[in-house]
Amino acid sequence: MKTIFKKLSIVFLALVVFACETENTVIDDVFDTVQNGAILRQVSTAGAIDLFNTASTVSVTLEYQDAEGSSLLSNVSVFLSFVDKNGTDDSFSNVALGTIEASEFSPSLYNLPEATFTYSFAQALAAGGLSVDQVNGGDQFVLNFQLNLSDGRSYGSANVNGNVAAVGGYYSSPYRLANNVVCLPPDGFATGTYSFITDAPQMFGGFYGDTFSTEVTIVATGPTTRQFITDYLGFGLERTFDFDLVCGEVLVPPGQGSGLACGGNPLEWGPASDGSKGTFDATDDSTFTIAIDNNTNDACGATATLHNFVLTKL
Repeated sequence: MKTIFKKLSIVFLALVVFACETENTVIDDVFDTVQNGAILRQVSTAGAIDLFNTASTVSVTLEYQDAEGSSLLSNVSVFLSFVDKNGTDDSFSNVALGTIEASEFSPSLYNLPEATFTYSFAQALAAGGLSVDQVNGGDQFVLNFQLNLSDGRSYGSANVNGNVAAVGGYYSSPYRLANNVVCLPPDGFATGTYSFITDAPQMFGGFYGDTFSTEVTIVATGPTTRQFITDYLGFGLERTFDFDLVCGEVLVPPGQGSGLACGGNPLEWGPASDGSKGTFDATDDSTFTIAIDNNTNDACGATATLHNFVLTKL
């Protein structure tokens, strides 16, 4: 028995040594054969494409890094695509928009090469041969960046490693930037004190009763986003309500919480399930409407219901 045990021990030890040597060989092969690439991070973005202002701009700050002390950068080619979402297909893909030369990069906060690229709505129209009349709110312009190295290699959204493109945060490098076309209202538009009225029936025998009216103060949380605070279901629960003014339509983000639940799904409100949207006049903020579904999760044994709010400036 001892002889058998010794033989098995010798065989096991040999297998372990072989496995370790094989693993080390694989690692050595990886280090010997894998070629390090480069990365182009999006550090920040600013601006918006405003349908009513061809001088409006979008800027993106890019940071470059490679395994050779960030010395391989030649330039970055910038291409523009257009996604037409209004039913008339004026879309185009990968039209040359510009080039960022290595000399335009300067040291960033982390001592890495950094540069900012800016384009205007007018430049985007000219690049694609479009007129303003062919563009609508909700259409999309997409920048695609191609990183060109001095050794002849190039990286872009088509060949970047998926882990690099989608890792998120500081290390994200998707090599593309999408910008929706919006309609920027003037400063102070749809802000201030408004009367708030809803007359739709609601769960529990009435949402704010059969009819409800109050006063709310609307504040701007972004160029097109707005928010007010109101009392949900008349229970004395003050909740914030968010909406977005997009080219004549009032859009409601999903998953807005009421703070109430019955031990299961919470009561939330969000976009109207029938596709209806509130409306506003971009030249007059005296009144506008909002369409929502209340209780989008069918919580507390009740089903979602559609409501229309009317807000009138006081």
